[in-house]
Amino acid sequence: MKKLLSILFTLLLLLLGFTGIRADEQHLFLGESGYYLTEEEYRELNDDLRYIEDNYDIGIYLGIGIETNDAQSYAESLLDRTGYAPEKVVLIVDDKGSYGLVAEGSCASLIYADEIDLWSEYALATTYYDGIRDFYQACVRIINGQVYQTSVPQVSNDVKIYDAAGLLTDTERNDLQIRLKQISEEQDMDVVVVTADATDGMWISDYADDFYDYNGYKDNGLLLLIVMDDSSWHVSTKGKGIDYFTDYGIDCIVDEMSNDLSHGRFYDAFSTFADQTEYYIIEAKNGHIIDINTDPPAPKKKQFGALNIGISSFVAALSSLFSSLFLRGQMKSTKRQHYANSYLVDNSFRLNGYSDYLVDRKISRHYNPPQRSSSGSSSSGGGSVTHTSSSGSSHGGHGGHF
Repeated sequence: MKKLLSILFTLLLLLLGFTGIRADEQHLFLGESGYYLTEEEYRELNDDLRYIEDNYDIGIYLGIGIETNDAQSYAESLLDRTGYAPEKVVLIVDDKGSYGLVAEGSCASLIYADEIDLWSEYALATTYYDGIRDFYQACVRIINGQVYQTSVPQVSNDVKIYDAAGLLTDTERNDLQIRLKQISEEQDMDVVVVTADATDGMWISDYADDFYDYNGYKDNGLLLLIVMDDSSWHVSTKGKGIDYFTDYGIDCIVDEMSNDLSHGRFYDAFSTFADQTEYYIIEAKNGHIIDINTDPPAPKKKQFGALNIGISSFVAALSSLFSSLFLRGQMKSTKRQHYANSYLVDNSFRLNGYSDYLVDRKISRHYNPPQRSSSGSSSSGGGSVTHTSSSGSSHGGHGGHF
């Protein structure tokens, strides 16, 4: 089976020699389908590699478990047939564990200089998924460290609210800074809010990622970016923030803020963001990550307590007793009768016919919640979609408009 797949792969390369591989095609090739990665892992990694090429002009191609007698020659032949990015890296790992690494572009010498470290990123990982991702993210860090210039403002990592768009008063800004810094320190995760008039031509996701990465915030955290020129928002998550704040959870938080955002009440919106963020972090640390099948629990109602129930019952009984004694005392013109017929007028009751009528009904309704799958995720997905930032870090999150 492996030999057949290798032959098919070789034929594919020959075909690509005439057509070339475009940036919207494969970046990741597996020697035996399903053995190294799940379908979901393969799709996520391949999509991320395309994202890197589309956004940073770095084409990275990997062949894992390829049956060949010369991995280095194989890598060189693949390099000649792949993409049009100015910076390119190809790693081929054969089915015996040998590898071939080639690079092209202004940063090729840096890739070769760090070849051993790059190979270690792949070889020392505990899973194929982690090894592949760690390798290509290290390549991005090396190349972008030389060729990439971010446009985001440079601030101290002590700044938790950066209001470049001027949406807040000085007092509001100071209050939010204190609140966000308190959450960041107590939860050991940076929580940051940034406003901007525009993103200087950058994608909003890249702007949010870069602001977090290049200003030295913690490896775990999240950032809310508000851009005023198109009324857009984006939340970028990193480290534990990716796990704690799922795509669904982010939408839930923004829903809580949406009314204030749309009406320009930005201080109220950012205060809600701070409160919700703290709540989500605490819930996640307690083992309850808010996702599609795990909505936030309803607030606990204050328990009434057995003592209060006893007191209330005693007071109700006394009230009923006094009321009945009072009414009985008001009835001066009658006296108690021992038989029911004493209350009827003779020959006054006649039954001429009867019919059945529904005068009341009781309906019981029971809620049957949808069943969760054994993995805890729904068929419509869950968790966080991730991508690689310009610094070579993994980020989650997404955005929209208000």
